[in-house]
Amino acid sequence: MTDLTQDWPETGWTTATRPRGPLAWMARVWALERPRRILWLPVAIGLGIVLYFELLAEPPADLAAAIACIAAAITIWTRRWHVAALPAALALVALGFAAAQFRAEQVAAPVLAAPTGPVAVEGVVISLDPRENGLRILLRAPRVAGLDEAVTPRKLRVRLTPDSEAPHLGDRVRLVAELQPPMRPVAPGAYDQRRQLWFDGIGGTGWAVRRFERARDLTGGEAPSAVAQLRRDVVDRIGQVLEGGVGAIAIALLAGERGQIDQADVEAMRQSGLAHLLAISGMNIGIAAGFVFVALRALLALSPRLALTLPIKKIAATAALLAAIAYTEFVGAPVSAERSMLMSSLVLAAIVLDRATVSLRTCAVAAIVLLLAEPEELVGPSFQMSFGAVLAIVAVWETLRARVFGWLEGGGLVRRAVAYLVGVACMSALATFATAPFSLYHFQQISTWGVVANLVAVPLNDFWIMGWGVLAYALLPFGLEQIALVPMGWGIALLLDIAHYFAGLPGAVLHVPALPTAAFFLAVIGGLWLLLWSQRVRHLGWLAVAAAIAVACFTRAPDLLISEDGKLVGVRRDDGALALSTLKRGRFTAEIWSRRLGGAELVPFPAAGVVTPPLVCQRGVCRMGRLLIVEARQTISACHEITLVVDPTDSGACPGLARIGRAALARDGAHAIDLRDGTIETVAAVAGARPWTSRD
Repeated sequence: MTDLTQDWPETGWTTATRPRGPLAWMARVWALERPRRILWLPVAIGLGIVLYFELLAEPPADLAAAIACIAAAITIWTRRWHVAALPAALALVALGFAAAQFRAEQVAAPVLAAPTGPVAVEGVVISLDPRENGLRILLRAPRVAGLDEAVTPRKLRVRLTPDSEAPHLGDRVRLVAELQPPMRPVAPGAYDQRRQLWFDGIGGTGWAVRRFERARDLTGGEAPSAVAQLRRDVVDRIGQVLEGGVGAIAIALLAGERGQIDQADVEAMRQSGLAHLLAISGMNIGIAAGFVFVALRALLALSPRLALTLPIKKIAATAALLAAIAYTEFVGAPVSAERSMLMSSLVLAAIVLDRATVSLRTCAVAAIVLLLAEPEELVGPSFQMSFGAVLAIVAVWETLRARVFGWLEGGGLVRRAVAYLVGVACMSALATFATAPFSLYHFQQISTWGVVANLVAVPLNDFWIMGWGVLAYALLPFGLEQIALVPMGWGIALLLDIAHYFAGLPGAVLHVPALPTAAFFLAVIGGLWLLLWSQRVRHLGWLAVAAAIAVACFTRAPDLLISEDGKLVGVRRDDGALALSTLKRGRFTAEIWSRRLGGAELVPFPAAGVVTPPLVCQRGVCRMGRLLIVEARQTISACHEITLVVDPTDSGACPGLARIGRAALARDGAHAIDLRDGTIETVAAVAGARPWTSRD
């Protein structure tokens, strides 16, 4: 046991100056955590980023930067004092806040103020995104008829008509399209695409109403980047060899384009817990770099002269590093690939420098770089799930590494194979547990067969699919990619069979109501506390996890949901089903409502005179306790004991009572009402007045 009566050189205190009580205990723990303090740097920076995005109003410019500078100066001044950690933490939080605010200002661009009718649009095609319902293109520097240049978005995302041919990257095209501002969330607290589109520089979306024309008579076209054109060529060549769902997944793995994957396959991969295999994740980057490293090292080792005179291990590591960077750039650098590339680069650089490789410090450095470069990614599921899974796996690996190597020492092939399979199962279980809060918060579901499915699918992906994929890259310059793509397609077909099998098992997916933000934050804090501390104090993280579960269990779902256009009203029935005012319109909105209520069954409003608690409907009107829902314009006399009227038709029913009408819905967006305490939440109130919500 540590003797707390001795001097503490770690803190700079002597017995005479040492504090007493809880402060002494906290200081001693912090001193013992010196080697792991770097792990808390990205946490502090991330906290500042989260604070920025959670604000309901835009803060004064440069305030956070000023606080960061002042706090950093205080840290330097007090660096020999035990309180220096406090201003240092404040400086890091302010740094994260300032980075997010700077990034939001840097990408600022005009956003459409209102929907347009069919208008003439011209622009340069900079991205092609094939989808099930038509090709989606991204236009740079668009010209929109009737809009001044000052208020025209810098980028527009438009879906072409199904019969349109694919334009070429760099073409200037002319089309007629209906445009609209980025869509607001369909419920308070639901996914808000406006923020992501803001940081992507996309100020409007739409759909073409007739086929596009290449505007050859207009100037302004441009040659696509070499990487973008090469990616399109690779996509086309893969499509010529592999068709259907197999080809779509091969394109996703080798070129980073997931838009062509059939929705049924996407859902099967998600429900079976295999969706991470479709992302350009650490596994894909690591496998690609690993194949280059092993193959080149083995090739160089064939020559005794080279093996004895050259550092072939470091040469192979350098080549693998370049391959990881090239692969990441080629697939479009999604956040999961950037994280993986950074971590792989640090590992390979460590091999070159003869240093330790995989560690939590590697994760911390990668997180810091990404958070400062693209702070908006922190609030997205890709960053959260990617780092959550890796952090849990690496933290446990650091604890068990010595025991694993000791057990493998002197073992044969069978022992190594067993270790690999056990490792896959453990990593899958750890990743499932670590990403559960993120999956529940963003998607309201979690796969129950994920560990077993990964135990079968991951070896297939590691040793067959990605192995042939790396070989396909090597054969592409010679036009021989079919040699590798065909067997790769066999593996992908088997992978799809595995995904559909596990997705079809009873109870394959656990649906839960939307996780409250407070519960989500508590779960994340608890998880970080458990993983980043090395002393027994880490077990305090279980208290935060328990608090998260308690908050989630005692949070009540809304009783009533109203869409922004007022055409869809949903009532949560006593039996858990979601009764809808119509099943013919708003299918997308209804599905998201159902998912946020834990997979509630969608049913129509009851027929006139039928009582389905808590809903009672008559002709054109439904009553729900003291709330009245007006469905049609007609004379209404059922206003007795009513305190709130939901009247999307603006019928004027029950004059003098509080009401939610068409104007309120258009102004504030979708509404959610809790009848137990009378709470009304709106999209505008939850989102606040931020640059990406200027329309609210």
